[in-house]
Parts: sequence; C-alpha cells; structure tokens
Amino acid sequence: MRNKVCRMLASLLAIIMISTGIVFANAKKAEASTKVTYTVTTYGDESTDYFGYVLTPDVDYKVQALIYIHGNSGIEKNGVTWPDKLNEEMTKWNALGYIDPMVIIIPRANIGNVDAEKGNKMKVFVEEQFEKLLDATITGTISSKIDTSKDVVVSGLSMGGAAAVYAGVLFNDKIKNVGALSPANDVRNAYDVTGGWINKNSEIIFSEAEGSHYLVAASKTENGGLHYDVAQNIAKACGEKYGIKEYYIEESGHVWDLFVDELFYFLYYVQNDVTPSASICNDMENLVAAAPEGLTSYEPSVLNGGDGKITGVDETMEYSTYIDFQNAKPCTGTEITGLFAGDYYIRVAATASTPAGNAKKITVYPGPDPMAPAAPEGIKTFEPSVLNGGDGKITGVDTTMEYSTYIDFQNAKPCTGTEITGLFAGDYYIRVAATDTTPAGNIKKVTVYPGPAPEGSDSTTTPTPSAEVTTAPSTGNFEDLIERLYVVALGRESDPEGKAFWANEVKTGIRTGGDCAKEFLISPEFLEKNMSTEDFVEVLYKTFFDRASEPEGKAYWVDKLDTKSLDKVEVIKCFVNSTEWCNICARYGVKPGNTTAYATEPSANAIEFASRLYTKCLGREAEEEGLKFWSLSLTNLEITGTKAAYQFFTSAEFVGFKTSDEEYIERLYETFMGRASDADGMAFWLKELEDGKTRDDVLYGFADSKEFTEICNTYGIDR
Repeated sequence: MRNKVCRMLASLLAIIMISTGIVFANAKKAEASTKVTYTVTTYGDESTDYFGYVLTPDVDYKVQALIYIHGNSGIEKNGVTWPDKLNEEMTKWNALGYIDPMVIIIPRANIGNVDAEKGNKMKVFVEEQFEKLLDATITGTISSKIDTSKDVVVSGLSMGGAAAVYAGVLFNDKIKNVGALSPANDVRNAYDVTGGWINKNSEIIFSEAEGSHYLVAASKTENGGLHYDVAQNIAKACGEKYGIKEYYIEESGHVWDLFVDELFYFLYYVQNDVTPSASICNDMENLVAAAPEGLTSYEPSVLNGGDGKITGVDETMEYSTYIDFQNAKPCTGTEITGLFAGDYYIRVAATASTPAGNAKKITVYPGPDPMAPAAPEGIKTFEPSVLNGGDGKITGVDTTMEYSTYIDFQNAKPCTGTEITGLFAGDYYIRVAATDTTPAGNIKKVTVYPGPAPEGSDSTTTPTPSAEVTTAPSTGNFEDLIERLYVVALGRESDPEGKAFWANEVKTGIRTGGDCAKEFLISPEFLEKNMSTEDFVEVLYKTFFDRASEPEGKAYWVDKLDTKSLDKVEVIKCFVNSTEWCNICARYGVKPGNTTAYATEPSANAIEFASRLYTKCLGREAEEEGLKFWSLSLTNLEITGTKAAYQFFTSAEFVGFKTSDEEYIERLYETFMGRASDADGMAFWLKELEDGKTRDDVLYGFADSKEFTEICNTYGIDR
C-alpha cells in the first residue's frame, strides 16, 4: 500500500485536478487522459459452467486482478453486456487517475435462479467452480497481465454480492478483499442452508491478514430497502470483528447503474486503503451528463415514411437506434430529420475529458397509412363510476374493430358490439382489424380517465361523463395499478411514456408494486407538494389501504414522523408490509413487495396461471379448493412458477397416468412453452433421457427456457 501521506496528497491533488479540469499522469497509473484499451477474451469451456470473460488493459506493466461476480442469469441487460459496461467504467476511472487499471475476470455465474436438485445455485457456484477460477487468477494463468504479488479483489452484485461474501468465508486463506454490492437475500443461505449464516456469525472466518478490505454497499431505497437491510445485517453480524466498511447511497434502483457507484467506492478503498472523500464521490456521480430533456418526436407523414423527426437536441449530443449506441450519429443542429418510425436513443456525446451521458429513449410513432382504413372517428370514453373501478367504457366502435392497451396491439381484443365495457382508467388504442384482403387500419388513441374519488376525499380530479354501471369492478392489470399510483399519489393522470415505463418495470419483475409506490411517494414531483405530515399520512392510507385514515391510526403515524422515530421511507415500508396492500396488489396481479403480510384473496393472474397448470399438465379443469390453494401460494410468493409446475408433474395424479417419454415431453412443451413440440426438440430431449438424465432434469431444462420466463412474466409470477 502507498504511504499514507502520499495518499492524502494524491487525494487532494485528484480533487484539485477534477475541479480545474486538469489530469496529470501517475507513475503507477495509465497516462492521464489516455484511454485505456481493454481487450475482452474468454476463458474456459463454453459448454461447461467453468467459462467467462477476461478484460485485460493495454498497459506496459502488470496489474491487480478483480473477480467480478454478476448476479443476473446471463451476461447482459438491455443489449449491453457486463464486460462492455465494466470496460466503459474502468476506462473512465483510469483516465481520471482515481483507480489503477486492473484485469477484470467475469465468470458466467448463472446464479439468478434456484435449482431444486442442487440447492442454491450461488452456493453451488462458489463451492464447485469458484476455487478453480481463484487459483487460475492467483497463479496468473488466466492472464499474463496479472501481478501475482498483489491481492486479488473479489466483488459481486446482487446475488453475486452474496456469492462474494460466501467466497470470502470459504476461501479466507486466499482472499483478502471482499465487496458485497447490493447483496441479495441469498447470502443468508450461503453458510448454512437451514439456519442462515448471519445467525452463525461466531463461526464466520474472513481473512484476518493485515490490509484486508471488506465492504457492504447498497442503496437505501432499492427494491423497497431489501438490499439495504441485508447489507446492514451483514455489517451487524461481523462488522465489528472484521472492520467491515459500509457505503450506502440515499436513493437508487437495483443493479446495473447502481453498481457503478458501489464498485468505484470499493476499488478506491482497496487501492488507496482509505474510502474516497465525499467530494470525489460527488465528482464521480456528476461525471455523466444527465439524459436530455425537452425532446419531442414527430411522426412521418405516411406509414413508415422517412420524414419523421425529433426536436430539442443540440450539437453536443448523439443518437442511435441501438441502446449501446452502435453506429451512433452526431446531432448537427436543433433537430434530427429523415427518421423512420422506431425507438431512438439520445445522449450527450463523450469528449476527450468526459464520458458519454445517460441516454434518453424517445419513440417516433408510425405515420398514417393512406392504403389502410382510416382511424376510427366518433369514439367517446366514459370514466369508471369510482376511482380505479373496472366499469369504464368506450362507445362508437363496431365489430370490424379491435382494441389494445399497447400501441403495437399486443394482446389485441376484438370489439364485439358498439361499445367496450369493463374498463379501468388508462390509454387504449383502437383500429379496424386486418382481414384476409386488407391490412389493419390506422390507430386511434383514446383515454379512459379515472372516476370520481370516494365521497369525503379531497381529490381534485376533473369529472368526465359517467356511464351507468353495467359490470361489477373486476381485477385490473399492471397498467391499472400504475394509473392508480399516478392519480392517488401524484394527483394527476399518467403520461404515456411514464406509464409505459413503470408498467414494464412491474410486468418484467424489475420492481414490485411496493417498489413503485415508494418511488412515487419519494419522487421530486411528490416532494414538491410540501405536504404536511397529516396530509402525507392521508396519502399513504389512500395509496396502500384504498381508504381514508381512522383517527387513532393517523395520530400514531404522524407522531412517528414528527418525533423522527421513523423517517418517511421507513413508514412507507410499514405500509407495504400490510395485508391491505397485499390485497390491493393481488387485485391487480402484482407482487406487493418486501412484506411479511399475506393477501387473503388470490390475484386474477395467479388464478389463471394455476388454472393453466391444471389444464396443461393434468388435462382437466381445476377443483375450487385446489385452485385457491395454488393461486394464493403464487400470489403470496410462497412458491415459484417452476416449483408449482414441478409439484404438478410429480403429483400422484400425474404419475398415475404412466406417460411414455414422448407423452411426458409433449406435456412439458405445452406447459412450459405454450406450444406443441417440434421434431428436433423432441429428439433432443428423448436423447437426454436415453443418456441418463432424469425426468426432473428435463423438467428443469424446460423451466429455464426463455418461453417459460415470458409466460411467468405475463402472469406476474416468480419463475
């Protein structure tokens, strides 16, 4: 480690350099302002679990090594790979002179799911594969650039953070530096599957060698504070004994961008033996320019014409049709012209001294098609009779038309008469449906606005024409829950882009209903209302309980906030952990969040998923008692979609069918992929069984498929 005085001077100099825009070379760092080129190679056998990626910097000296365990099932997100992301970030940090170049090793640790036969995949990965990778790193055989005299740094994100901690325990004689970034709950199961290793802290043995570094890091708000809680548990269990450092970010979502802050903090701590100052952390957070605001898109004059445009850009920006900015083009003025319909990504371009900014996605929608039927006219919308009720409607349609909540008409439904009933508040798209001889028509977008608030509320929603109640309120969907949050929490209807973003976050499982509610209630827009404590608590009741407060309960929460015994985020978490919120989320088919409460009624999505298991696997309709049991278990996250399917396929009823291998595989296709088998696929799985794989092995192979993941996402079920 460097001399402490030198380190202090270096830190001070770094601050001065950033503030003045000057970066000097460091004898042990890459030439300042010179881009460090990382070459991405692979190691191991791609057909086995021992496989991964190595990022080697193009410098003329040997460097320290970082083993970075990602926690997602895969190696990329939104088209951007972890090697690409780390390459970009390390290049930036090297050029600024804050962190030495490193060899970065990324194992393909597909530890995002649970394997019923082997137990926790994270545990299996560390016990069966990690030591081989660690020894190859220590001996320098994985890259000739590794300085084998330097301590290996082991870090991980999410479930990879849990894996890094477990690796630090298991191989304490070889690992001195362990970082747990946004550690997932699975860390509890790493040391003792039955009891949780945090409860066994007296048996934990991290490296006690001089100069060891340990860090737990998380955002206080990510995933409803779940990862913050886990990190604190780790720190409490063994922080005093091992001097674990803690780094918490006040507000952020989970993974991807968050890990950049956490990893920088940890690597600075390891390489300088001190944690970075607040000014350095602020510099790092402010290095990336914000996503552009004020952009407006204009559709082409005809369907798929090339004269759409985007305005509000300037010459500092660039744009691309790819999220990773392949083939990016510079903006040459205040607008981008000559565009076809599609998604575009825009950001402030990188310069010699600054990295590229955050990206803004904007959509150029298709223009009208003169050859297709015109968009419907004369359509009227009628709000639900109560706020977020399910009895809104649209009139003026006919049986030639179809409608959807998606502009690309996913899950389109036919209009069966002159009106569409049973609607929740939200945006709807309507067009003349395609026939054998004509294409689908141009699109008409209409909005069903939220109904009036319950009597006695202080809602300022402007009423619109109300229809007679023709259907009882029914269960909603992802979009309906998001609309409810806009109306109840923010006091306004949603904007299309915002609604689409949040609905996708819920639909794909990135956030739970509780996560979204919390984000709305701590958003700048909400905080700008400057509500009194009493009004804030009232909003919590309306959001999480769907009712006005009672005097005693309101007084209790107001006192907690006014006396600062709980902050707002902590109170929000208490409301998320309620049966009322569970039941609201069940109504919309959405996971409630980090909660110890249970829904008393199953969600519509869970009922449909469970019904599907009965018909696809057992070939019959569900009985009432069994359907309620399985759907409630799925609603309350007591069982995953995979585990539920496994129970059906191993039930006495199914085993009693005495299916042949071909019949068994065909049922798997129908259940896990939603389709009949293809000849090649059937032959492959039959060969697997002939070669000694069990039926359970084959079932879990199907469960890991993209198709089953999409089916589970559609129903809002944990795979």
